[in-house]
Amino acid sequence: MPEKREWTIAYRRSNRAVDVRTMIAAIVPAVGFGDSMFLLMPEDRLTAADALLLLGNLNSFGFDYVTRQKTAGTNLSWYIVEQLPVIAPEGYERLFGDRPRVTSSAITCCG
Repeated sequence: MPEKREWTIAYRRSNRAVDVRTMIAAIVPAVGFGDSMFLLMPEDRLTAADALLLLGNLNSFGFDYVTRQKTAGTNLSWYIVEQLPVIAPEGYERLFGDRPRVTSSAITCCG
């Protein structure tokens, strides 16, 4: 049985009309959350480096633009998130060629 991960990825469910960003995601401790945060429970094979790539995808301007177009109101419901264009971990190697370089750049600029 795999070890229990101490972190997960969460995104803000409710947005105000004056918010600049629609998708606000973060890596958070694996604890209980209220109704305003939805949790993405990554598969066991998802590494921390892959989680950073996923987080970068979720918080990108292009992803946020598509999210804003698909959201009718202020709630970012799960059925909307399921329809959004998330890049699979294998896609980063195909698009950028060197995943460790991309991951280290994400860590350098954001950490």
